[in-house]
Amino acid sequence: MSLILIVDDTEDNREVLAGMLTAKGYQTQIAVDGMDALDMVEKQLPDLILLDVGMPRMNGYQVARHLKDDEHTCHIPIIFISSQTGVEDKVKAFEVGGVDFINKPFQLLEVLARVESQLMMARQRKEIQALSAHKDELIRIVSHDLQNPIGIISGYVHLLIEEIQIAAPEAPHLLSWLETVSHTSDYMFSIVENLLDVARIEHGLPLLFKVISVNELLEETFRSFQLMAYEKGIQFEFVPLVDDVQIEVDKSRIQQVIHNLLSNSIKYTPLDGHVSLVAHIDDGLLVIDVTDTGLGIPESDLPHIFEQFYRINTIEHREAKGTGLGLTVAKGIIDQHGGHIDVSSRVGQGSVFSVSLPLDRQAVLSQ
Repeated sequence: MSLILIVDDTEDNREVLAGMLTAKGYQTQIAVDGMDALDMVEKQLPDLILLDVGMPRMNGYQVARHLKDDEHTCHIPIIFISSQTGVEDKVKAFEVGGVDFINKPFQLLEVLARVESQLMMARQRKEIQALSAHKDELIRIVSHDLQNPIGIISGYVHLLIEEIQIAAPEAPHLLSWLETVSHTSDYMFSIVENLLDVARIEHGLPLLFKVISVNELLEETFRSFQLMAYEKGIQFEFVPLVDDVQIEVDKSRIQQVIHNLLSNSIKYTPLDGHVSLVAHIDDGLLVIDVTDTGLGIPESDLPHIFEQFYRINTIEHREAKGTGLGLTVAKGIIDQHGGHIDVSSRVGQGSVFSVSLPLDRQAVLSQ
């Protein structure tokens, strides 16, 4: 049974509202002014508050501000009921946290309808929060439990490939099958890793900072994609910093970000295309641009590109494997480094992903 707190300094208003709500099955409490209301809320949290504006000792706006400033009471929906019905009064009511405003003299059916609507929305918010918490925990448990079995499968498949290459080179179809299993298990492992990283980022990803050379970090990542680009017939270019600098970051995590961006660019760039990794300094920031001449991203998709599980819904984009988590993880990593990641793109012309990292602790390397 929902508990509704009625706060009004006029006895008739209190009695009429309490009588109607009680008749509809709601539990009610009555406060004669703002101070009285705060005392009651401290003892028992209501599900909704009907709050008058003009009251002695503390007006309704002050009560609402107090409640919204407290993390234990800020979630309680407040419906203002007042004879002060000017536009400025209503605007102020919403500014201090009200969810609705009812004019005095009020109509009982209108009040009831507004109350039921706000209580329903409050219940839905609680249900969504509970489902979200269960979802996060389920993802964490399932991902963690899958990690080891997939790793074992991958390890044994690689051993079998090595054995067949030696013992049965005349059976290339066996190698082909095992390589398919290997690629699939690697893909499954990457999904699990991304899911775990999303969960870690939401709770604060542990980072191991160390001072490293920017050019060395980028060149190392660039080299790992040269074969992939060559096999796709893509022109692949790396432009390092003219004057190398050192930066304090989590090396493996920043490489993970660049790895993800380069992998996507090569994956979505057709034959004879171009992908580049370019570093430069701009206004005290290290800027790393990954540019391609690939499929490009539709303008309507750009605002959502870093959201969890988001994938572009075109035939060309769907043909490439992806979880919709890589860019979410990349953004989370860069955010925790105090940086920023952005994208600009045009369909059919390509995309530019830009990573910006602060150089507060930079040290220019001796040439």
